[in-house]
Amino acid sequence: MRARKKTTILDDYKMANDEKRVRIILDNYPGFMTFVNAYEFGLVDTIKAERLYNRRAAIGDTGVRVQTSNIGNPTSSEGDEDKLVREAVRAGDYITALRGADRYEKHKWEILTLKDMRETYALVDKQIGTLEDEKELFRRYLRHEFNLATIAGSEGVTVEAMKKRFKNARNDVIDNTLFWLEMKRPYLYLDQKGA
Repeated sequence: MRARKKTTILDDYKMANDEKRVRIILDNYPGFMTFVNAYEFGLVDTIKAERLYNRRAAIGDTGVRVQTSNIGNPTSSEGDEDKLVREAVRAGDYITALRGADRYEKHKWEILTLKDMRETYALVDKQIGTLEDEKELFRRYLRHEFNLATIAGSEGVTVEAMKKRFKNARNDVIDNTLFWLEMKRPYLYLDQKGA
């Protein structure tokens, strides 16, 4: 499987309406969270690098190391900052995550989009769980674990009947997810830290 360009899913997702976002998740179901986690990891590292660069620039650090009293623990400080930034990004708290970073507006939308991607994926996955007898088969279908002819044969139906079953399951997941997204839409701004 070929890796997608790093920003394609994020950019497509950001520009899409709710229905299109759900479809993006279903179309990329097997690797969606892997993409979100990988993008988040890269974003956290970028933010930490920006913060460190700006801190050093503010005190006139030329990059030359001098011996100090060894009272501080730079490894511990780096670990604390990593945890702080990672947790803030995951929570959508862009004010905390971006304190001392550059490209504030760009990183802000990335943080908020990643948070929305995680939440909407979880909602889609829960809606798949409501399919009762179809849920495991539908998950396997989304993960491309079999071809339709094979599963249709094992189920004793035609390929067209199998396609229709999966189409109906997909539409149910989309409709149910959209219902819950509409229910929470009026309250979204309260959920954003810094809004």
